[in-house]
Amino acid sequence: MYTELTVGLESYKLRLTTKTSISLEKALGYNPLMLLMKIDAGEMPKLNDVLIILQGMLQAYHHGMNIDKVYDLYDRYVESGKTMFDLIPVFVEVFENSGYISKSAPVEGDEKN
Repeated sequence: MYTELTVGLESYKLRLTTKTSISLEKALGYNPLMLLMKIDAGEMPKLNDVLIILQGMLQAYHHGMNIDKVYDLYDRYVESGKTMFDLIPVFVEVFENSGYISKSAPVEGDEKN
């Protein structure tokens, strides 16, 4: 299970493995899921933290994606009209697919017959 991120004409598969999750906790000093909790509390996330998490999410399928390549990827993402906050729903889906949180329950009235 993975989440797809499209930047320009390229697609990237995102997933967090257990090993990568532990590495991210060590690098950030907190659980990556805390990023969402901070945003919910009105705190602006650090771009560095967002990009470190993105790099971790890329590792399962894109092994050679070092931080400099992630910076370039993010620059292309922004040049395509996206913002750091456009990554947040993508991160939520990755957290769901990686077992951090339960899949979002359907919103009432949003159910398909």
